[in-house]
Amino acid sequence: MHRPGEIQPLGETLAGIVGIAADRIRQWGRVFRRPITYSVLLRTRPRQDPLPPNLAACESLDWLLAAHAAAQGRAFASLFSLSHGWGPPYPETSGYLVPTLLMARGLGHRGEELREAVARTGEWLLEIQQPDGSFCAPSDGQPMVFDTGQVLFGLLALSDGSDGEERYLQSAYRAGEWILGRQDPRGYWVRSAYRGIPHTYYTRVSWALLMLSRRTGEPRFREAAHRQLLWAKEQQTESGWFSNCSFHPDEKPVLHVIAYTIRGLWESSLLLDDRDLERSAVTAAEALRRIEEEKGRLASRFGPGWAGLGRDACVTGLCQMAGIWLRMARRAGRPDFAKAAKRCLVPVFRCQVRHPRRPEVHGGLPGSIPLWGSYFPWTFPNWGAKFLIDAVLLTELSEKRADVPG
Repeated sequence: MHRPGEIQPLGETLAGIVGIAADRIRQWGRVFRRPITYSVLLRTRPRQDPLPPNLAACESLDWLLAAHAAAQGRAFASLFSLSHGWGPPYPETSGYLVPTLLMARGLGHRGEELREAVARTGEWLLEIQQPDGSFCAPSDGQPMVFDTGQVLFGLLALSDGSDGEERYLQSAYRAGEWILGRQDPRGYWVRSAYRGIPHTYYTRVSWALLMLSRRTGEPRFREAAHRQLLWAKEQQTESGWFSNCSFHPDEKPVLHVIAYTIRGLWESSLLLDDRDLERSAVTAAEALRRIEEEKGRLASRFGPGWAGLGRDACVTGLCQMAGIWLRMARRAGRPDFAKAAKRCLVPVFRCQVRHPRRPEVHGGLPGSIPLWGSYFPWTFPNWGAKFLIDAVLLTELSEKRADVPG
């Protein structure tokens, strides 16, 4: 294993490239051995007349309920892959799906089924929480700060019920205590962080800690969040781009995690009433808005100075940016942000699969446009559906509710 910045020997580099190519060939082989692939390819061709937003959200809800059934009622399957089928239940995204689904009942679509899915997800989250308060990644069973932070959104939403679900608040408090115990004095997380490196997109963990502090009155959660947010702000360049924003060292960040970083900063700035953090989030969002307006698209990845990489698009990131722009448009009176959000969602609605006879794909969103792009190729991740629904909720229900899903 090589340290960040270390030069890898040429032989190892070539072997890595060959290995990646071989993995891709094997994946394509598995994809095209499955009959559903051909049906999906026909149904993901861009439609000239995409569904209205509320209907698109309802079809994504249908798909999420299929993911819930695939997990046998234990939260939500992480994804559906054309090469491997359904993935395992995913604590991280199941956690932040909870507030989305609680609000989505306002769309009037399958409300009782959504209520039951949320209730069963809550029970499952309590069941799998580790004795130390953490939640683990399904891939290796290791406790992770980010995963635990995202589950906080679900626990806090469930603790806010009319029947006073105190056990969920106690669970959230234990999770928050564990997160605090893993934090570096400089604000970021390395212990129990992905790849053991600091990430700016953990601003979403800070956002969750601020919500927890507000609910419990515990100032330590607020202080820990503020330390990480200040560190994240220091990673922002003059152009608004963030270093240390990717999954891997020296990798150009995918739009998905850039949006994570911006949203975490933005929501945290509102909770803290911190104008500097708010400006930091708006600077990045404005940079992406200009790119979208000038080029008509957002790349899947961005390097320093917002240099776009790749001809494909990260669908989840498009949904996230639409939601961010809509939030900012309302607060700042920025119709240009609202217009960018509307444009950004058009290709998303067009690529959504409509296949009522195949619930494993009906209403699902691919990881990438095209379907075989670089971000989760040939796959329908559940977090893409979540952020599409969030964006629609901001347009359909925002006049009735001031709060937004996590």
